[in-house]
Amino acid sequence: MKKILSLLLILVLSLSVLASCGNDNKTEYDIDAAVEFLNAYYKHLLPTTSNPTPTTPNSFTVVRVLSTKDGKYAISWKTNSDVVTVVDFEGTEDGYTNEIAATVKVPSGLTADVAYKLTATITAPDGETTATVDFNLVAPGVAAELILDLTGNANLVSGSGEQNVFAANGITFTNDKASSTSDLTVQEKYAQRAYKGSTVKIEYPGMTMIVITLDDYVSGGKTYLAGFDGMTVEGATITRDNDVVTIVFSAPTDVFQSTPLASQTRIEKIQVFTGEVENGGNQGGNQGGNQGGNQGGTTPSYTAPVAGQPYNFFIEQNTLSQKLYFAGSMSGNYLATTEDASAAVAIYFEEVSGGYHIYFMDGETKTYITAAAYLKSNGYAGCHFSLTTDTPTLAWTYNTTYGIIEIYDEIEGKSDTFFAGTYNDYNTISLSGSYYKDQIPSGSQYPARIEAADGEVIPPSQGGDNGDNGDNGGNGDNGNSGSTDGLMTIPEVLASGEGTAVKFTGTVHSFYEEWSSYNNCSPYIVDENGNKILVFRTTTKVNIGDVVTVEGTVTIYNTVPQIAKDGSVVTIDVAHVCSSWTEATCGDDSACTVCGAAGADKATGNHTFADGICSVCGTPDAAMKLLGTLSFSSTANRTTFTSSQQVWAANGITVTNNQASSTSPVADYSNPARFYKSSQLIVAATGILKIEFTCNSTSYASALASAIPAGTNVSVNGSVVTVTFSQAVDSFEIPSLSGGQVRVNSITVYVAE
Repeated sequence: MKKILSLLLILVLSLSVLASCGNDNKTEYDIDAAVEFLNAYYKHLLPTTSNPTPTTPNSFTVVRVLSTKDGKYAISWKTNSDVVTVVDFEGTEDGYTNEIAATVKVPSGLTADVAYKLTATITAPDGETTATVDFNLVAPGVAAELILDLTGNANLVSGSGEQNVFAANGITFTNDKASSTSDLTVQEKYAQRAYKGSTVKIEYPGMTMIVITLDDYVSGGKTYLAGFDGMTVEGATITRDNDVVTIVFSAPTDVFQSTPLASQTRIEKIQVFTGEVENGGNQGGNQGGNQGGNQGGTTPSYTAPVAGQPYNFFIEQNTLSQKLYFAGSMSGNYLATTEDASAAVAIYFEEVSGGYHIYFMDGETKTYITAAAYLKSNGYAGCHFSLTTDTPTLAWTYNTTYGIIEIYDEIEGKSDTFFAGTYNDYNTISLSGSYYKDQIPSGSQYPARIEAADGEVIPPSQGGDNGDNGDNGGNGDNGNSGSTDGLMTIPEVLASGEGTAVKFTGTVHSFYEEWSSYNNCSPYIVDENGNKILVFRTTTKVNIGDVVTVEGTVTIYNTVPQIAKDGSVVTIDVAHVCSSWTEATCGDDSACTVCGAAGADKATGNHTFADGICSVCGTPDAAMKLLGTLSFSSTANRTTFTSSQQVWAANGITVTNNQASSTSPVADYSNPARFYKSSQLIVAATGILKIEFTCNSTSYASALASAIPAGTNVSVNGSVVTVTFSQAVDSFEIPSLSGGQVRVNSITVYVAE
């Protein structure tokens, strides 16, 4: 099997070209940024708390070149193993050759796990500047007697158009023509084909579980993975996760006999397990629990669009910390975008036969978004967007598994189902072939998604109840998407991974969005150590200082974990702090909107200056005045710039940005200024009582707010982040912009009179 983990082979990086010091005028290459982006690209190979040594498939492809604004960085790969080796990429695939790709070759049928180190050496265009990246990995093994390899005909016992039989290590596999309209074949080099309507039989004494690995080969947009989908066999639970089919038996059995396959499928190998499958299946990498459990509970789906409802159409380039909206026009053969959310052009769906037509209003004119196939130089079909006022002939579909918009088209006998998105750092929306769909999400593949025009992203919704069938595989609750009993710490929640069901307690620290007309709010929840996580748009009203219990699902937004919409606050552990009033004016007689306490009771409800700040309106217990605004509209206010530090000063305000622990050097940008992830930001002035950061978008405001130290009074209103102090300070430091890159238009400071 050659499972392509990363086949988008040219990673165009947004890196600055820096001039070095000295008289030789030699280009200084940003090797650290190249390392950072290589890690982002191969993040599935990096260790995590729950998976310190990632497991790799039988073989996979890696890049040998990264094209950046510095030029082309060459990458060489090696391993420290005699078993797992690196060879040139064999042949061509979608135009890729061994000049830009290599294969990490892991032999099939390993009898034991093989630990190995994969090392990438990155060389800058000057041929001298280098860096290395190590990945500590494991190639999984299974006892030899429990594997039947069906790649090639080495294990063929007999073959004809009516029946093929393979056997090895005590396992017998029989493929009968049955109701298939095609005669059976035997593949000499590749995975064996079991045609639609044929049946398969697997025999081994005392089987409790079978794991079938399929070939994930794609041709003309079609995969060969769905043959077992929907199959029902008494005493067996059959599920599929991408290219792995898991069959778990309610009692040990000697024979598995399938019903006719729903479509052609291609089988690479069969693994058989005997004895008790404990805790979701210690054998086979917890496949009994993760895959033998109810697959409906582990596969998220997206809500289909509603005809006639306005949606924003956007791409979110997480590694670049930017969100781009459809701008209502073309840029060449692609859809043009804008970073300005207020300039986003709403799209609409109208139901037609086979799916939807998508349109937007250009003044009074209904303009349709459609597409047309073209033949690429490598002989494959490609597809471009176009706009028309005529009714299109093609229909779009909405893929609820991936949350993407797709269209099928063909030219000169070549066809594919294309999906909308972009890759690398391109700022337009293009169409990609289905070959790349299984790379979503990845470090550089950004699908175009839709959100309601009010900015509410259509979230993925979990499938059926998790682990309902898990008892057949040990215990489905031990699957990756199983329910979580008891309370987790916030650090455990942050490290748990996207899609994990979690439950934890903490204190409401601040708000990304306060209570809105949509009857929801987005609070930050913090623990006693300052660890913080956002609960996005809960329908339970809470206030700063409330101690709450949160139960929901982890999602990743701009690389930062949060609790998804409808991950609601389910219990309030203590009475709320009375700080939510019908009017935000100190000293009025209005009532608390949560508990109804009268205005006269505000003092006991914490509406005082006991801590130096009014808990309703945020005004410090001291008169304050506007000091001024420091603008980043040009570099006129920048007084110092190096690759490790920049200093801006104007109107008595000084802003210092240090590289600190960021892997990227300080950026030479203005309008807006860019402060990279993990860099340090310091605002200094005499007697600061309030700072207003006007960010370039709401997403950058969220990233900034999430990095502000716990215990700080902070609020977010759209793209403006406000920090208020109970006592005047002369400087305010954000030690690390942990939430991601931040882009700021200006900083306004208020000081004590």
